[in-house]
Formats: sequence, C-alpha cells, structure tokens
Amino acid sequence: MKINKKRGFTLIELMAVIAIIAILATVLIPTITGYINRSRKSVVINQCKNIHRIIELREVDEQFKFKENEKQIKDIFKENASFYNYDLITEKDVNKILEVKLEDELQYISTESLEEVIKNIEIDIIGNFKKLNK
Repeated sequence: MKINKKRGFTLIELMAVIAIIAILATVLIPTITGYINRSRKSVVINQCKNIHRIIELREVDEQFKFKENEKQIKDIFKENASFYNYDLITEKDVNKILEVKLEDELQYISTESLEEVIKNIEIDIIGNFKKLNK
C-alpha cells in the first residue's frame, strides 16, 4: 500500500499568509509615506535656508535690495534680475521652492524650528513647495 504525502500548501494556509501580509502592509504603508513626505519637506526647508543665507551674505557684502517686481524666488533668476547669472546659487539649486514668496515665507521657513515648519508647510506630489499655513 502506498501512502500519499501531501506536497505544497493548502488553500487555508495561503489565505492566512496573504491576510498577514495585508495587515502588515496596512500598518507600514502610511508610516513609510509619512517618512517620504517628511524628507521631501526637509528638501524644501534646506533649499530655503540655503537661499536665505546667500541673500543675507549678499545683503551684508553689497547692501543689496530686491527689485520691485521680484516677489517670488523664481523672479530673482529671470534675465536682468537680482540673481541672474549669480555664481553662488542657481535656479537649479532651488528648484523645489520657486513659488516661495521672498517677503515673509522665506524668512519664516528659514528661521523657524524644523518641526514647526514641517507641520505648516504643504508640498505637491513631487515635492515642490505649494503653500505655507501659519
């Protein structure tokens, strides 16, 4: 008489494993997404801090003032603008924060605590600055 040995997994065992994986995924995906968003916000904050430092450095060295039509960071890199062909920082270096207003938004993001800014800043899906909630 031959004894048949079962090989493989039963349907119940496979369903149990899939259920466990699904439970783990529902717990981990929001956490990982939160980490990704936090790192994207940190990139925005670091770019703001860099340009803020360069602007302060230029103000001290050259008694520099922005022109009337320069309201956002993207405006200072246009042709004949304050930072057009400036060697310390380029538009590519601040590509995530081009929509930041030069007046109070840049100051707030650059000088406020990291946790406060991360809480109040909004970015789009690809990590570009969207708006600041104060």
